[in-house]
Amino acid sequence: MTKGISPFIAAIILIAFVIAVGSIVSPWFASFTKSKSYEIEEKSEGQIDCIFSSLDFSSSDIEYNLSTTPDWVNVTLDNTGSTELYDFEISLKVSDEVKIYSPTAATQKTSSNSLESGGRVILVTNITDDLSGTLQKVRIVAKNCPHEAKKEVVL
Repeated sequence: MTKGISPFIAAIILIAFVIAVGSIVSPWFASFTKSKSYEIEEKSEGQIDCIFSSLDFSSSDIEYNLSTTPDWVNVTLDNTGSTELYDFEISLKVSDEVKIYSPTAATQKTSSNSLESGGRVILVTNITDDLSGTLQKVRIVAKNCPHEAKKEVVL
């Protein structure tokens, strides 16, 4: 007749093993959840800020000349939301072709020099391409809030 360990001793050994594994894994798990919580908090704060963002301009706020060299487009833009906007991108639809440009460095807004709520800026775009044709549409997006801070005007 062979004898094994008693069920009581086996239960004690199993509990001790689970506690040992838990004490090894718990610091990693705590660090992981803390870093993920911080990451989610940062993203959600930016998204919440962007909910209240808005920009506005109309066809009368657009000046352009596509018949000279260099071509240029200037847009007077208002920040009508409560969030600072920056890193603008200008899309121009000329004769059914869409081209994307950044404003000149002198008029582009950055995170350290943003377009504040209620502010106005003239975005100047010097175009290196020859855009001969008819300007059909102008679209501006603030890339810090690309889903909320955008406006498109058809000419």
